[in-house]
Amino acid sequence: MVDPLIGLLLGILTGWAFARFTRARGSKGRELQIIGLLVASMIYVVIAFVEDAPTLAVVIEASGVLVFGFFILLSALRHPSWLAWGWILHPVWDLAFHPPFGSFTHAPEWYVWTCLAFDLVVGIAILKSTTGPTAGSSTETA
Repeated sequence: MVDPLIGLLLGILTGWAFARFTRARGSKGRELQIIGLLVASMIYVVIAFVEDAPTLAVVIEASGVLVFGFFILLSALRHPSWLAWGWILHPVWDLAFHPPFGSFTHAPEWYVWTCLAFDLVVGIAILKSTTGPTAGSSTETA
């Protein structure tokens, strides 16, 4: 079993790397951030299928793709910060349905902690780049 602390550290490091990588790519980076949020949602669906989770778990996990897809839509129609809020709120999903607090057991706990940290780091980096006096500045780094 992987210690949750290792999962958190892995999530922080990979989230930081992903945020820097996407930030350096401008509009292409934004596309990667959008795809990333969809993938982060869909991974739980895939895990549910692979682990033969109950149908209810698969349906709830699939509904998460719609929920976070809605944040992506809002970011396209309203303001780019909605994408950041989708990333920032994804950990609520992680913890609500998966170990150590949720009842779904198909996702390994280390992955939940890794995803939680990754999502927060990426979401905060996007929020930082879409709000404030330097929003959109090409010299700002995550």
